[in-house]
Amino acid sequence: MAQVSGEEIIVTATKREQDIQDVPIAVTALNADQLQNAGVVDIRALQTLSPSINLNSTQTESGGTTMRIRGVGTTGNNAGLESAVGVFIDGVYISRPSIALGELLDIQQVEILRGPQGTLFGRNTSAGALTITTRAPDLQDFGGFGNMTVGAIADGDDVGLMSAQLGVNIPIVEDQFAVRIAAAARVRDGLLTSTFDGDDQNTRDRYMVRGQALWQPTPDLSFRFIADYQQGRDDCCDAAVIYESPFAAAYPLVGLPAGGGVLASGPDAVENRLSNSEGFEDPGEQTGYTLQGDWDLDFATLTYIGSYRESESAPNVQNSDFTGLNVFSVGGATASGDNPNSGRTEYTSHELRLAGEIGRLNWMLGYYYGKEDIDVVAELTLGGPEAGVRSPASNSAARIAGVSIKASTAAICPLNSTPTLRRYSAPAAKVTRETLP
Repeated sequence: MAQVSGEEIIVTATKREQDIQDVPIAVTALNADQLQNAGVVDIRALQTLSPSINLNSTQTESGGTTMRIRGVGTTGNNAGLESAVGVFIDGVYISRPSIALGELLDIQQVEILRGPQGTLFGRNTSAGALTITTRAPDLQDFGGFGNMTVGAIADGDDVGLMSAQLGVNIPIVEDQFAVRIAAAARVRDGLLTSTFDGDDQNTRDRYMVRGQALWQPTPDLSFRFIADYQQGRDDCCDAAVIYESPFAAAYPLVGLPAGGGVLASGPDAVENRLSNSEGFEDPGEQTGYTLQGDWDLDFATLTYIGSYRESESAPNVQNSDFTGLNVFSVGGATASGDNPNSGRTEYTSHELRLAGEIGRLNWMLGYYYGKEDIDVVAELTLGGPEAGVRSPASNSAARIAGVSIKASTAAICPLNSTPTLRRYSAPAAKVTRETLP
């Protein structure tokens, strides 16, 4: 971690402000200047500054993102699986890593806590925690910021990337009330071009706006309200074929097109950034609200943080065979053209804590309540009787709700079979599976 010699670095790894030298936790603290100088625009790029953290996506970023610290993390793209790395934005727990993939906009500091953090951050932090703190409104000074980046994806390409951020801070009543508004947009052309239809793949379009209000009626009492809205479309995650099957010449003998739907493979496909599938679609949006109150009681500080966040991804398409054939897809086109594939998550939380000091003793009492509802509708499509035709293998809807979720389902159904109704239960959790009409 880069830092200026003699500069004190304040972190909140123990739910209170402390010098990083006094915190008995393996923590990396990154300020806004470090993030900007390294070109870090989202949490995926944090590994540039801290190699111990890693993010990767399989099939989609909305449902298949895995976060690891020191190589430890939850693997799988099941919406019911909880991450072993907890993500917290302004003290609010973000229930799924994919929800935190938005732009790092108007950030004050990012802290990466390595190792189990269950004592202060809950059971969903067995591998570590990532805490992100945004810049709060300034009660005294009017100000603003703005930046813009334009570039090409590869040598010789036209402009393929545009990123812009801007914000303004407005004190309404000096030393008592101020608002802060920030917005960001990032548009990137595809990293690959499909030989199937010539469309760009692995594109990125993200838009975000955040508004804040800070009211401090007395020096000992303050309230901070945060509202944000994000919208994005990451057509992810297609890939180039590195090695083609040695039996490709025999494909026509079994009724498949020459090449088996792969028109580009090997080093040429990598060099020219070519893929072969029909594409991926992963649009989504999310909205979040946070209210924080802090009251200095002399002997201790009373803090309340309440939040509500909803996230939705629809319609989602994953052509998972990575070829131009209709072998297997998630949310692929049906005969009627409808696509029910979608996911929706709602999370509500309330946290109340009282923290103070008695001599050399630091103490804290707290209560936390969280409730999450997840609705997932998935259509799995296997190839039909002839190339280019899909017939739905199964339609299923899953709903997961509870204060504490620890459940997952998996089923393998024969082609055109009808899944049976099943119900799974766990402490404070409910999972249901039902056939769609």
